[in-house]
Amino acid sequence: MLHFRKFTEEDWISFEEIAMEAFARENILKENFLQILDDEGFIGAFKDEKLVGYLRLLLLNEYGHLGQIVVEKSERGKGFGNKLMENAIIYFGKKDVENVGLYVETKNNTTISLYEKYGFEKQFESRHYWIKEEELKEIEKNYQQRENSSVRILTVDDYAKLS
Repeated sequence: MLHFRKFTEEDWISFEEIAMEAFARENILKENFLQILDDEGFIGAFKDEKLVGYLRLLLLNEYGHLGQIVVEKSERGKGFGNKLMENAIIYFGKKDVENVGLYVETKNNTTISLYEKYGFEKQFESRHYWIKEEELKEIEKNYQQRENSSVRILTVDDYAKLS
């Protein structure tokens, strides 16, 4: 049976394994994990005390953000994604959040299908790139504003403001 609880420091190794599997190109640090342990929206999904997935839910004033929903690769296809989504909906409902949003990579069809199943609709597409500073300066120098587009450089501090 699946149960949900807030993470503890002892969950780091299990969390790291799942997070690295899902977000291999991101730099997942124990220090960051420890900093967000007190966040009530940082929730692990456990099956027989084994971590099989997690949620990262954020409240931004009256807006709810589904930051991450992850299921361990070997546990996918067993309905855990649905259980995580249901838990997220309950969480936001208890907080009286009416608007919930998220970002998902356009090639992640399985996750997009899950979100659509729960009523999420595509609002816009966004491109995110990891680039070197000298490449960024060249882009900024040559950037031409187009309708409905912009270039915004997000820093670590920008992400910290969201949590």
